[in-house]
Amino acid sequence: MSIEVTCDDCGREFRVAETSAGKKIRCKCGAPVRVPADDGEDYEEVAPVRPSGSGRRPKSKGAGSMNGLVIGGGVGLVAMIVIGLVLSQSGGNQPLPAPPQTAQTVPAVTNTVPGATNTTPSVVPAPVNPSPKPPAGTTNTTPTVPTQPTVPIKPTAPAAAAVVETRWQTVESKFQVGHSGKDAKIAIAPGGKFVAIDRGIHDTASGDELWAAPAGFGGGDKNALQAVNSDGTCFAEGDESGQKLTIYFKEKVAGETKFDLPTPNGASKLTMLQFSETKRLVAAFTSGASARVAAYDIEKPKKASKEFTTEICNSRSGAISDDGKFLAVASAQSLKVYDLVKGVSAATMAAPANGPQAFQSCSGVAFSPDNEELAAVLATGLLVWSNRGKLLEEWGDSVSAAHLFSRGGLAGLPDKSGWLVHGHQLFDRATKMVVWELHSAPHYNHPVVVLDADHVIVSGGSPNNGQVAAIKIPRDELAKATKAIADKVDCVIGPYSPISIVYEVGEPRFASRQDVTNQLHTTLTGRLTKLGISVAENQPVILKVVYTEVAGQTIEYTEGRGFGPPIPRPPGFPRSPFDKPGTKVVETKHVYSIVLERKGDARLWWAANITQEAPDNLKGDTTEVNVRNTSFEAVKLRIGGFVLPRFIPVDPAIPSLPLKSDLGGL
Repeated sequence: MSIEVTCDDCGREFRVAETSAGKKIRCKCGAPVRVPADDGEDYEEVAPVRPSGSGRRPKSKGAGSMNGLVIGGGVGLVAMIVIGLVLSQSGGNQPLPAPPQTAQTVPAVTNTVPGATNTTPSVVPAPVNPSPKPPAGTTNTTPTVPTQPTVPIKPTAPAAAAVVETRWQTVESKFQVGHSGKDAKIAIAPGGKFVAIDRGIHDTASGDELWAAPAGFGGGDKNALQAVNSDGTCFAEGDESGQKLTIYFKEKVAGETKFDLPTPNGASKLTMLQFSETKRLVAAFTSGASARVAAYDIEKPKKASKEFTTEICNSRSGAISDDGKFLAVASAQSLKVYDLVKGVSAATMAAPANGPQAFQSCSGVAFSPDNEELAAVLATGLLVWSNRGKLLEEWGDSVSAAHLFSRGGLAGLPDKSGWLVHGHQLFDRATKMVVWELHSAPHYNHPVVVLDADHVIVSGGSPNNGQVAAIKIPRDELAKATKAIADKVDCVIGPYSPISIVYEVGEPRFASRQDVTNQLHTTLTGRLTKLGISVAENQPVILKVVYTEVAGQTIEYTEGRGFGPPIPRPPGFPRSPFDKPGTKVVETKHVYSIVLERKGDARLWWAANITQEAPDNLKGDTTEVNVRNTSFEAVKLRIGGFVLPRFIPVDPAIPSLPLKSDLGGL
């Protein structure tokens, strides 16, 4: 299995072996690139513990079928999927539209170190916007009880605790797609009646394979882009280099035709491929610092019917409207809509609260089915505009940032009730939160596409046993949980239930405990406030934060190359400017543990860990103090971005949010 990485210096994208996970490699431009590590090593979530014997059924298997995907061998209703308990690492997330929507009060810090004095830091809060008001009688203060742990502490569940298995959703059907199924490419036709899985075109109503392009067809690249048209008669594939764009065309009467389409002058890498109409294909190519978009009439393939230049456009930053008339493109400074027929700009979307530069963090764009709205994911925020460019809704820090190896962008549900974000999070418009998550094995994100308002299609299986499954969105469970929130049932954490925070902060390196505690508190309460969860004193529910810093390894840092030893060169081989000796410093290792507890209840309801070592990049002088401060800023970014539970009811019969499904076994 390979991992996709991107060079921050030159933007080059390439794949490396899984054995390189967590290591640093070198790009062809000479810059160092860190390969994402296994999520379980950097970020861990402990399962919420609920009372045993609650009447929940353990995972079970049953037989049955649906009127959606029921394929070939008639594989029936498959095993229920249990809760996925590993949160995705969100390192490097950047808060999007605005600072925390509350004035922060400063936690009191009591030093327990011998010889230290007890003090309470005072910090002037930054100007902020109005925030959701806490329940009557509560205040936004946070008592703290710091101690000085001598070793990093990881929360563990009590011995008597038991993890509750839940039946959040079922796999409605699944079928074999051959040896490449584990990494199968999925392209769904406009309208959703047909889906192309690798080179096989399937009817989504029956699951039958209607026809398939020949083996070895097209570029044959594992990363090739594919598309299928609305009536399932035309399949397109282009290799990633952009030098060859092949169409395989099947007519019911005239037979089959295969031909190549001409690429625009100066085009290099193919970045987007999609049918806008039955006989009209749209492709985008990188062309220098911009992109070249070409629209083809497949009945007149010798020349593109329309070509025009846009900012960089790819499958994440671009989207075509359902009627095939418009193309949305997010660039570094704008989000524009182009008329595909005329090849001109039709509208420019209003910039979000933090300015036009936020568009450079776009990782997904989607039109609504009626073309009345346009949505986009910017960093960890979800925004919606009208078709005239007016910003209608803006939810900051509402979703996880996209992984480097993420397969999905943004896809809206047909009923406009929400969006599938990055192929693994379902954001619900009514509750303004992520309500369902699909979790994959480390280093592997299942390709996922929206089929209809109630199902998504997921590719999985092993390299020799590829499978595709139709997974039902757990609407009934979601409705039960959202009703419980509206009824304000007794809960451990929820939008109407304030919590307290206590801190156990060990003596930091090159900083005061008071300042560190205050910064952690500001970051965490800001994250909670954006979820509508208020912080108050003396609440029955407590978030216990344990934070430590210890000296790590002696590392070598070179400006432009980052951390690591000089690259060995053969005798007489010209040395790179990046090969100069670096400065040796001692890194700081940070361990941040957070545990959700309830007074008088020994059960562990939820917990997570963040570990951080040397930063990827260093700004300023190469000193131990600067190395520590830079990595501490990374800790705060990750606290501000990782997914916290939104709703955990005390009653085990009521689902928690977000619902979670583990796809590791698919």
